[in-house]
Amino acid sequence: MDRLDRETSGLMVFALTTEAQKHLQHQFRKHSIRRRYVAVVRGFVEEQTIESRLETGRTHQIRIHLSEAGHPLCGDKVYWRPLLKPGEPDTSGATRLALAAVELGFEHPATGQAMSFETPLPPDLTKFVQRPLNE
Repeated sequence: MDRLDRETSGLMVFALTTEAQKHLQHQFRKHSIRRRYVAVVRGFVEEQTIESRLETGRTHQIRIHLSEAGHPLCGDKVYWRPLLKPGEPDTSGATRLALAAVELGFEHPATGQAMSFETPLPPDLTKFVQRPLNE
């Protein structure tokens, strides 16, 4: 099943039975689970489709794709520059990876009921986003 990076905050789903786990895994494979992330990146990202050599569903996918596009996440200590290219060090002041899973929707494995959850940004990321830009 998909999982969040250690430093990513936000919503997660846990299966309590093997049957439920298989049902959720199937939804992830079909890409029928609705996920929305908020990321704070360096620079300004125009709306676009990012194509990559990587397969979908890979661990760190959002981080890698944005870094390859020249917009690494603030606070990212691994993918802070495009692959095999020079990059500028992160001077954003982020104390951790600026990424949060803020929405999660899926079909309940036992009942089939549509489940939808949302959460606000955690306080540390809210404070980071609202800080004056000259800090």
